[in-house]
Amino acid sequence: MDVIFLDIDGVLLTHSHRSFDPRAQALVLRLIQETRAKVVISSSWAVRGKETVLSLFQINGVRLGPLLHEQWSAVDHADRNVAIRRWLATQRPARFVAIDDWPLALEQAVRTDPALGFTEADYAAAARLMGVGPTPRP
Repeated sequence: MDVIFLDIDGVLLTHSHRSFDPRAQALVLRLIQETRAKVVISSSWAVRGKETVLSLFQINGVRLGPLLHEQWSAVDHADRNVAIRRWLATQRPARFVAIDDWPLALEQAVRTDPALGFTEADYAAAARLMGVGPTPRP
């Protein structure tokens, strides 16, 4: 199984949007669909609990539940790198990518600009890391 570690602030929630940036949301959902990966929340939002995270996505029109990995979060208050590495050590996905606006010490990471969120360029980088070529938009 493939996994996408997904931060929320600076990826889906940008400085210019109070709700998910629609472009960033569409690109993240496209990546999930094309890779058939499960999502692991690596955001500080995860400490608020699964129901809060699911509600946040629901408010933004996304039914996240079926897309989540059963081990749905990777959070460490001190270091996101530690949390992701700990999750990887126990779950061992075939492929993964971590999408975050903070710098991560992982080769399989895509860093977003928090003002822009997840962009086409970020999508292309994440798709490459997951072994999927970007598909032309309709």
